[in-house]
Amino acid sequence: MRLLLVRILLLHIFLSACVFSISVSAEEFNQFKLDMMLAKRGDPVAQFYVAGDYEEGRGVRKDLLKAFDWYKTAANKKHNGAQFKLGEFYEHGWGVKEDKDRALFWYKKAEQNGSRRAKKHLNKLELSKQVEASARVKKELERKRRLVAEKVKKEKQRHLAAEKAKRERQARHAKIREKTRQKKARMAKSSVAVSLPVSSKNKKLSAQDKTAAIANYMQVLLKNKWHSKTAVAELLPSALNNCLKSSAKELVCFSRKQQAVLGDSEITFTTKSVINSFKYNGDFNVRYYFNVLDVHAASSPAKAVDAFGLRLEKGWQEPEQSMQCNISNRKKLKCMRKGRNFYFQS
Repeated sequence: MRLLLVRILLLHIFLSACVFSISVSAEEFNQFKLDMMLAKRGDPVAQFYVAGDYEEGRGVRKDLLKAFDWYKTAANKKHNGAQFKLGEFYEHGWGVKEDKDRALFWYKKAEQNGSRRAKKHLNKLELSKQVEASARVKKELERKRRLVAEKVKKEKQRHLAAEKAKRERQARHAKIREKTRQKKARMAKSSVAVSLPVSSKNKKLSAQDKTAAIANYMQVLLKNKWHSKTAVAELLPSALNNCLKSSAKELVCFSRKQQAVLGDSEITFTTKSVINSFKYNGDFNVRYYFNVLDVHAASSPAKAVDAFGLRLEKGWQEPEQSMQCNISNRKKLKCMRKGRNFYFQS
């Protein structure tokens, strides 16, 4: 009997729960319909509730787009809760494209209409904004420090590279100087090896000796680099001339570009010289031509007449000029033109 009473009591409790559940569902469903009816009539509170039902799926299928539309309708009627929700929808991109500016706009609207929740959220956003700004400043400082460090590193690398290049240049120059010294030593040795013949005043020379003497004079003349402090043009073998043997008794020289000042004009020219008529006593003849390439005003005027016959005429100047020369020893020679003496050294 007691067991039967317990079963009857449990059955009663179960049926009561089922009836309560059904009544609640019906109440919820009826509440949504009632809210929808009032919302359509323009009640902003009902519109806010309908939007919440669509957002949460209470008594209706969840639909964020419809929730957004109803929140917007209520927000336009200054419902601060709906305005806050619009801010959330825009901030998170719920049922609408994410838009931080629009979100901030609706949060401020809600705050202006008395929403404490909106005020707290705006404070939170402002704090977050400050944190982000601080992070950006920190990041920018780190970037600048990194750039400075990279610049210092590059500058150090550039300095090291410049020092290395300087050492390499010094090594190359030292090598060049050593080669030049060795070359001069060889040339000096070669020059010493070429001996000039004894003057014929005290000794008669055979035809063979005369030929050998002429060959020696030509070799001495060709192997040295002759120059003069008073000569305007380089007519003998020199640093400006390329000379070669055109025959057993003749040298031909062509010069690179040279400059000279005659009067108020500066002249750019080259020379061609033919050296021949060698004698066993060291005499020889130099015939030469000037080829004037350019004439323009000089910044510092000089003498108007050149001792070697250079003139202010463009092109190859005719007739040819000439002078007589004699090698007195391996390092000096003397030339004469129109009664004037010129001395050259090697």
